[in-house]
Amino acid sequence: MLSTPEHQVTVPDTIDSPATKLVYVAITVIETATVSRLHRLLDLSKLTLLPILWSLVDAGFIQRQEGRYVRR
Repeated sequence: MLSTPEHQVTVPDTIDSPATKLVYVAITVIETATVSRLHRLLDLSKLTLLPILWSLVDAGFIQRQEGRYVRR
């Protein structure tokens, strides 16, 4: 579950795509995620997730550490 009272996530205004927002929020809430975990959690294909993750890394919103993605 991604929604709890403790988590109030603000999505940067520069993120326009609904799928990218969803991935950003998921990583923010669960704190660290692999592509496989995001695939299972969000029901997005890995082919959809990878470009989204790369764009978030390139924009400086998340970073990749030892095969996992974390928020900066």
